[in-house]
Amino acid sequence: MTSENSTSYDHLTLADHGATSMAELYIEGTILIIIALVALVGNVSVYFIVIRNKKLRTITNFFILGLAAADILVSIANMPVTVVALYAGKWPLDYMSCLVFGFINMLTLCSSVLSLCNISINRYVMICRPFQSKVIYTQRNAVLMVLGVYLLAFVISLPPLFGWAAYAYIPIQSFCFCDWTLAPSYAIFMISCCFGLPFSVMTVCNILIFYSARKSNKNTKYFTTTKEKKKDAQTKELRLASILLVVVIAFFISWCPYCISMLLSIYAPGVAPRGFHMFTILVGYANSGVNPIIYGVMNRSFRNGFKQLYCGWMGVTIEESTAIASNSDEPSGIQRNATSDSRLSAAEELVIKS
Repeated sequence: MTSENSTSYDHLTLADHGATSMAELYIEGTILIIIALVALVGNVSVYFIVIRNKKLRTITNFFILGLAAADILVSIANMPVTVVALYAGKWPLDYMSCLVFGFINMLTLCSSVLSLCNISINRYVMICRPFQSKVIYTQRNAVLMVLGVYLLAFVISLPPLFGWAAYAYIPIQSFCFCDWTLAPSYAIFMISCCFGLPFSVMTVCNILIFYSARKSNKNTKYFTTTKEKKKDAQTKELRLASILLVVVIAFFISWCPYCISMLLSIYAPGVAPRGFHMFTILVGYANSGVNPIIYGVMNRSFRNGFKQLYCGWMGVTIEESTAIASNSDEPSGIQRNATSDSRLSAAEELVIKS
């Protein structure tokens, strides 16, 4: 996976792209169009759902909107120009445009990944440290935290513009991005910042959330006498565990392949075929479309919000009381409930992916 350092990419051939025919590029472009549409519609829908329903306008969901904004930028800024490059069989614009889009690609993808990390920290504090969360997660601080993610993504995306690696057209993946082969140290730095660190934070936070909820659930089962209530508590515990597992696995599947692609391009160029390198890009892009799907499938509030939004457009009426479930991010409410089982339910509601 090497780039061309000249000021023009017009001389690149199909062989330089590692493709056997234009049909291969057309198929990849069509797949990416589908991913872009799913990501755009899904993430814009998240905004509509939160804006339309006061119960969903919470601090927790503000972080979800921050992630959705990054994913919308990926779908409208990154993916379309990659689709054009695939259908054209070459970079369609000039050298300076490649630098700009390379930087935008890095900025938006880093923002999306770091937003996932931000959400996991928020979930951990809201569920495991509810009293401190009232002090930490004020509206002002939430805005600063979201802006901080974008600022951090901006800063770590700058080095290739100043000589630590470079933004260039990557023929084997048909898009402008960082040429990792020019600075392996920057590649390791970015793998650490945008995969290793977020993955570690998400994993640790989700494990702590699960054990906190499970500990509360044990108290519930100890004081509960009926088999039905014990079974219900166990069911909620398993459901929470499944949500947390999906959160971590989805992130790992989305970005681990690209990290492998990065390392192969540096230390074993030519070993993996174009199909593998292109697959890693498509899967990474797909993460921007997966996020709202997981909201809709695994979280009741967003699932009912999606139903209300799209059923309303199709002329199907859904009662407001049943369409939108309560989704308060009031941490003290977790503590005020009569049983510890309610804390598990609250944890389940707060633990929604990015």
